[in-house]
Amino acid sequence: ELTNRCRILQEQKQAGVRNRKKTVENVVVFEKTAPPLKQIKTTISTDLLSQEQNEPNDNVETISAEACYVMIEKCASTDEVISAAFALLSLVANNKEVKRRHYPDADFYDLATPIDAMRQSLLRTKETSDVPDEDEERMSAEIQRRGCLMIGSFADGDPTLSTQIVCVGGLMVALDAMDWFRYHEEVANWSMWCVFNLCYNHRINKAELIRLGGMQKVFNCMTNNVPQSLGVQRHSFAILFDLMRQNDEIDGKFSELMLAKIRTGALNGGVHKTVVDAMHNFPKSNEIMMMGTQMLLCTGYRGQIPQYTGNI
Repeated sequence: ELTNRCRILQEQKQAGVRNRKKTVENVVVFEKTAPPLKQIKTTISTDLLSQEQNEPNDNVETISAEACYVMIEKCASTDEVISAAFALLSLVANNKEVKRRHYPDADFYDLATPIDAMRQSLLRTKETSDVPDEDEERMSAEIQRRGCLMIGSFADGDPTLSTQIVCVGGLMVALDAMDWFRYHEEVANWSMWCVFNLCYNHRINKAELIRLGGMQKVFNCMTNNVPQSLGVQRHSFAILFDLMRQNDEIDGKFSELMLAKIRTGALNGGVHKTVVDAMHNFPKSNEIMMMGTQMLLCTGYRGQIPQYTGNI
């Protein structure tokens, strides 16, 4: 498997092996967790996998990230490869060295590459004239779920990468996945988490979310699609709460004007009914009840606010 190959490369480097010049080797990517998949053999240059062996910061995570980018570049239209690459990138995306290399090595670590692969996969699904079978539909949904997990992991705690991701269409593709797989609980859940990580304490990304109609898509997902999912409701509340709360340190002089527009849009979208219904459905969830109460109060709700019934 790819992970084992990367581990072997790391052990060889630590043992003092330098400047290996093999030209081509086969890396077998085998995905066990998805529906029945075939083994995908991808020809990858060993020089790319073991670039600059003298660099002290090379480790399993960075080598894995490089391998994923190469796989996506060479097999952008192969869903099985894309799914496996997204899964591995999701695991290493929070690594500090992997994130750091997206700045000086932007020519190779181009975030547009996996995001465009995610977009093209969804486009192929939309353009399919025949009704896809169950395995194809599951694979397509899994690619979008893993793609959202990957994007959210890169954005987590990194405002600079969050800005870069939104600039290359990462927020748009996450919203498209949320909208297309509107009845798929896992895709909805992780797309909400992805949007939250991209927009948390980020005024510019919040404005882009509003421009793309993201607030209405969040409302639709909460009310019409998976209203009984605690995970979806919690992540939806987190997005709305972060949008509607006042934070002068982040929003600066634009805070009042921006908040007025956001709260007006929320009221027009039916925030009161949506929030109250969720609070009735999950009265024992501390997060939902606390955030819901604050959102109702800040938007002038005059009805009876549901009460928390969980353990204190």
